[in-house]
Amino acid sequence: MALALVFAELSGRQNTWSEALKEFDVQDSLIAQRWEDRGFEKGRTMWMLAGGIRMCQRILKQPFTPNQELDTMSEQELATLLAQLEQQVLPKAT
Repeated sequence: MALALVFAELSGRQNTWSEALKEFDVQDSLIAQRWEDRGFEKGRTMWMLAGGIRMCQRILKQPFTPNQELDTMSEQELATLLAQLEQQVLPKAT
């Protein structure tokens, strides 16, 4: 049903389709549920990485990286930045 609403929105007929689809009792798509689950997991991972970056920057008394910049970074880039900051916060014992 969600996919039908996406196409309805793209065609400019979202209101009409929304009303029509209210009467249908359909199951959610398992594929769409998997997409949603993956999106949730990815969002949670990105949020946790960004939070770690912010915490390290706070401890190091560094200015925060702007949200707009963090939003454009890939998961790997965020993880790399976090690892670099963690090394500054918790240097390896020698």
